[in-house]
Amino acid sequence: MSEQPEQEEVQEVPQDSKDTLNYFQYLIQTIKKPDDFLGEDDKGYQLFGIINMVLLLFLIIFSFFIQRIVLFTGSGWFARGFLDSIKLGISYAIPLALVVVLMNWYANKNGSKRNVAYFFERLGALLTLPCILLVLSIPLNLLEITLHTWFRTISYSFIYIAIFMICYLFVSPKNLKVASVFLLGFYFTYRLIYYIL
Repeated sequence: MSEQPEQEEVQEVPQDSKDTLNYFQYLIQTIKKPDDFLGEDDKGYQLFGIINMVLLLFLIIFSFFIQRIVLFTGSGWFARGFLDSIKLGISYAIPLALVVVLMNWYANKNGSKRNVAYFFERLGALLTLPCILLVLSIPLNLLEITLHTWFRTISYSFIYIAIFMICYLFVSPKNLKVASVFLLGFYFTYRLIYYIL
């Protein structure tokens, strides 16, 4: 009679659908592995996505303000630079919030079961790179290195790319026309608000 050693049953510990990352780990992961944040499943990083959007708006305001300080001297430059910066921030904030709400509405209208948080998470993850580029442009601007305009311009371009990608991948998958309409709507809304203010 041979005895077989008892094998212990290994219980599989169910993995949580989201890894617990702090905000700085999240930023690093969105740069190192951005595709991980663009899947169909909800990772639970909506708050970080919203933080990225708010950070982006703050950086747009601050970057523009620094640019105005460097460009203008004389009486009233501080107030003028500050007000122009706020104007630009509002011009981006309203269309950004509006485009997320409209993405959710259009996706749900066409049979998707996603919510606004889903789009905040996706768009926020893609806005990490524009934030980093704006952060890099600020000291370059203060040092009067003209390379700062390259960083600021490409950061704004990545905002448009992010909106287009989210629309193309998740709002109306593989529909170039709808993604283009969302992108153009965002751009013209931003320009119109900036013109009005």
